[in-house]
Amino acid sequence: MRKEVPASSKQAVSGNTDPVDRISPGNRGRFLSSQDGWILDNWTEIQKIFQAMNRGLMITDPAGRIVQVNAMARTITGLKRKQILNRTLFELPWRITCPNGLPIPAERMPDIRAVQEQRVIRNAVFGLKRPGKDHAWVGITAAPLGNAGKGTGAVMITLSDITHIRQAEEALQIRNAILEAVSFAAKRFLLSHSWNECIPEILEHLGRAAGVSRTYIFRNHTASDGELMTSQQYEWSHDHVMPQTDNPECQIHYWNGGGMERWVPILSRGDVIHGHVKNFPESEKMLLLPQEIKSMLVVPVRVESEWWGFMGYDDCTRERIWSPAEIDALKTAADTLGVAIERGRLEEQGRQLQENLQNALAKVLSGYLPICAVCKKIRDENNEWRLVESYIRDHSELVFSHGICPECVKKFYKEETPSK
Repeated sequence: MRKEVPASSKQAVSGNTDPVDRISPGNRGRFLSSQDGWILDNWTEIQKIFQAMNRGLMITDPAGRIVQVNAMARTITGLKRKQILNRTLFELPWRITCPNGLPIPAERMPDIRAVQEQRVIRNAVFGLKRPGKDHAWVGITAAPLGNAGKGTGAVMITLSDITHIRQAEEALQIRNAILEAVSFAAKRFLLSHSWNECIPEILEHLGRAAGVSRTYIFRNHTASDGELMTSQQYEWSHDHVMPQTDNPECQIHYWNGGGMERWVPILSRGDVIHGHVKNFPESEKMLLLPQEIKSMLVVPVRVESEWWGFMGYDDCTRERIWSPAEIDALKTAADTLGVAIERGRLEEQGRQLQENLQNALAKVLSGYLPICAVCKKIRDENNEWRLVESYIRDHSELVFSHGICPECVKKFYKEETPSK
C-alpha cells in the first residue's frame, strides 16, 4: 500500500510552483532515490526537457497524487493543469474505459499496479472520451521511481495518443469482415436462380460486417412524365433503429426538386457520398435527420456502365469516420451487386429469346397448315402459296442450308454408261 505523506504535501497545487518544493524534506528521499539528488540541483533544465517531450508525462508523489504534468499530457487528456495536479490517475475527471468499454477498477490502473508489483507496466490500452472531441485511445506506461526496498510509491507515467493506430486496426478488421460478406454475396448470387431472392440475407451480412445501423438498396427509374426517380427496394436494419420501408420519401423520390440534387452528378460518375449528416446541406438534413442518421455512406450501383441505383449504409449511433479501406470494400460489394443484376438481365434475355423461338416454332409446327398435295407449297395468312422453306424462315428463327440428297443425285445426275 502507498504511504501517506504529511499534510504539507497534501496542500492544493496552484500556479507553477515547483512540485519538488511541495514535497516535504522527509519524503523527498522516498520521491527521489539518493543517487538522483542531482535532479534537485538541475530542476530548471529538467523542467524544460520535461515540458518539451512529445509524449504525455506525469509524476506522482508517494501517495499517488500527480505533482508534475507536461503540456503533451494535458493535450492528450483534454484536461487543464489544475484539473490534473494533486489527484491520482484514477481521480482525474476524464472518461477512461477498458478496450471493451467497461469501467476500469481502481486496482487495475497502471500506476497502482506499478507500485504494487514493483515493475514497469507497459502500454496499457484504454479508451478515452474527451470533452467536445471524438473518442480517443491512449496507451499508458507506468514505472515506479527510486528503490523498491525503500518503499517508494512515486511513479513516472507516460501517455501516448494511439487513436490513429487503433482506428487503422479497427478499419482493417472491418474491411476484412466486409470482404468476407462480399465473398458470401458472390457465392449466393452464383447459386441463386435470381439475385433478388438472396438480397435480404446479403444486406444483413454486409450491415453486421460494416457495423452499421441500417443498410439498403435504392433503384432508379423513370416516371410517366419522364422525370428520373428513385425508390427503396430492399432494407436491413438493426433491432435498435426504426426501419424506413414505410417512409414515403424512401418509396417515391424525385431526384430533381427532391432536395438531394447534389447526389446525382456524384453518384452517376461513380463516386461515393459519405460524412456526418450534420454537415450536409440543409435540404438533405431535412430528409435524413428525421431518420436519426448521424453518419452515412452511399455507394453507386452500375449495371452495363449505367447508373442503376445505390447502396446506402447508415450509422445512427455515432458520427463515424469512414476509412478508405472500408469505402473500397463497400464499393466492391456494390460492384458485385451490379454484376449479379447484369447476369440476371442476360439470363432473362436468353430465356426470352428461347421462349420466342419456341412460340414461333409452335405456330409453324402445330395446328392446321394448308399445303398443296402436288407441289407442297404452303398457303400463308395472306392466302398466298409459298415454298415450305420460305414460309418457315419468315415464321421462325430457322435458317436453311441447301444441298442434294443421294436419291436426287441418282435421279437427276445419273452418269451415262459408255456404250460398248
